[in-house]
Amino acid sequence: MFIQEVKIPCQNRMIDGVFYKPENRKRFPIWEDIPDTQELWGMLLGRKFFESIHDFDIHERIGKFSKNVLILHGAEDTVVPFSYGEWAASRYPNARIEIFQGEGHGFSEYGVRRMEGMTLYFIHGCMRQNRS
Repeated sequence: MFIQEVKIPCQNRMIDGVFYKPENRKRFPIWEDIPDTQELWGMLLGRKFFESIHDFDIHERIGKFSKNVLILHGAEDTVVPFSYGEWAASRYPNARIEIFQGEGHGFSEYGVRRMEGMTLYFIHGCMRQNRS
């Protein structure tokens, strides 16, 4: 339920599907339950973060972004099911999904390097499109 807009010419969006999982909406059912800080996967997140995702419904927003979208998903991801990536890709008019075989939710060093290369190639492609 967290979307961060990346300020580049093709206006990509990067999404982490784990925050869209319905059980995460149950973490703090009412605003008063949200603590000032909460650790999640070794990161200390503040109240502002959880407030920003509390009432977010991915089904209302996903697919409305009409620019190019690149989805990178580890085939062995046990945190965000592969079906989430497929579902997201099917909702965007200009989406491409890249499957990283042998990678989980957190990519290996090799997977990160591959992801970086694909992302740069994708961004350059967006920039070329915008010049045309």
